Amino acid sequence: MNSHKGRGWPLSIIGIFIFLAIMLFGILYISLRYVPVNKENVYQMGYQEVDKNFNAIHDAQKIFDAGYKVVFDMPKLSEEPVETMRANGEKVYFDHCFALNAKNNTLAIQVSDLSGKAVGDAKISLLLTRFETSEFDKEIAVASAKEGVYSSEPFEIDRAGRWKVVAKVSVGDKTGYFEHCVYAR
Repeated sequence: MNSHKGRGWPLSIIGIFIFLAIMLFGILYISLRYVPVNKENVYQMGYQEVDKNFNAIHDAQKIFDAGYKVVFDMPKLSEEPVETMRANGEKVYFDHCFALNAKNNTLAIQVSDLSGKAVGDAKISLLLTRFETSEFDKEIAVASAKEGVYSSEPFEIDRAGRWKVVAKVSVGDKTGYFEHCVYAR
């Protein structure tokens, strides 16, 4: 008589539990390392503050949009849009592109009311950030304003790929949040 006959199924169950535990820890490791939700900075504030005040932020954006218009003026390195591919195979096209490792990248933001009259007293906060991490965030200073067009100081981008320009625009007590996707090459 074989004494090992009934031992296969308990060992397979233990093996499955060990495999599932390893997979769970792997998923947690990847999630915590590559998807820093707590570092999301679309509104230039922590996610706790955004979560707590999201309705007020959304209402403030609607009030701002009802009175003002914000247009990003970005450089174009070529007439053809930049084509890149996301990890899921989807093609993405960027009309605006910054020069990689150039110290003279600039951008401009035009602020006007809905009738087209330039707004000269807006306060603008600019942030250049990556999609996947906030490790390379750069605050961009606004150097000058002329007839509602706010120009940034020159800045440098040292990594190729997709970037996001996030702007917080305040006119009086009204605040709006804007983002624009760019590419660096």
